[in-house]
Amino acid sequence: MAIDPRELGRRLLEDNWRQRNATQTVPVRGGSMRPTIVSGSRVDIYFTMTPCLRPGSIVYIRSGQKRIVHRLVATIGPFCLERGDFRFTTLRIRARWNVIGNLVAVRPAIPPGEGCPGGGARGNCAVPTPASRPML
Repeated sequence: MAIDPRELGRRLLEDNWRQRNATQTVPVRGGSMRPTIVSGSRVDIYFTMTPCLRPGSIVYIRSGQKRIVHRLVATIGPFCLERGDFRFTTLRIRARWNVIGNLVAVRPAIPPGEGCPGGGARGNCAVPTPASRPML
C-alpha cells in the first residue's frame, strides 16, 4: 500500500511538532463539535508525545488521512473513547497513540467586517478552554 507523499509530509511535520511540544493553529471544518467549536473557527493545538487524556478534554486525533477535534469520553487501557459535542455524533474507539495533541484555545469564526469581542484584532482573539489545557 502506497502512502500519499502529502500525507507522509504532514505526519513528519506533526511528529516534529510533537517532539518539540509545539503549539500550532489549525482550521476546523465540520459541525461535530457544535456549539463548542463551529465550522470556520481555528483552534490552537498543543502537540506533544504525551497528550493529556483526561475525560472531558478536547483532543486532536489522527484518523487515517483526516485530523479530528473531538472530546475524550474515557480511556480504557490502550484505547480511548471520543465523540463530538453535537448530539448526533457517534462514539468511537481509537488507539491512544492516535491522539496527537490537546486543544488549548478556540479562535472563533468572525463574520467579515466584524472585530473580536473585547476589541482584539481580527483573527487574533483566542478563547482559552481551561478544562482542556494540557498538564505540563
